[in-house]
Amino acid sequence: MPVVNPNIQTIKPSELRKFGAEMIITNSYIIYRRPELRERASRKDFIRLSDSTPHNDRLGVLQLSIYGEVEVNNKEIVEFQQNIGSDIGVPLDIPTPPDVSRIRAESELEQTIIREKEALGLRKNMLLAAPVQGSTFTDLRQSCARELSQLDFDVYPLGAVVPLMESYVFQNWWMLL
Repeated sequence: MPVVNPNIQTIKPSELRKFGAEMIITNSYIIYRRPELRERASRKDFIRLSDSTPHNDRLGVLQLSIYGEVEVNNKEIVEFQQNIGSDIGVPLDIPTPPDVSRIRAESELEQTIIREKEALGLRKNMLLAAPVQGSTFTDLRQSCARELSQLDFDVYPLGAVVPLMESYVFQNWWMLL
């Protein structure tokens, strides 16, 4: 699943199928913030490989890990993702980085689960992902996974891998599993 930035399209999404892509990931917050992108996205023909290609919006990790905050709340972004035709929406989770205290990881995990549960109540016509968070605390990730698995989400991705990927600290990936 290649990640497509709607502002920087080195390869057009329509050409990615040639490379074997069956699904793309983009960031709904980037689209939300730019009126011209928002207008194009509202036509629901925006950033797809084809009419049948799934489209996943990945909001939390990219924006929160880069900027620390966003100018939209969970309800607004889930509804926006539905309105633009996302196939798989993602609530505004908090991607807790690997180098934080347990207290912070617990607090951010609690807020993430609250947002994920709220998103379930907002879902209408799209699949919904519930990122499993907990920083590098294995017991928090396990607890999060157990709790989320009892809820009606469609996808349970492993959250907050971007900070490790960006820092090229691949030997620490095992802590997330």
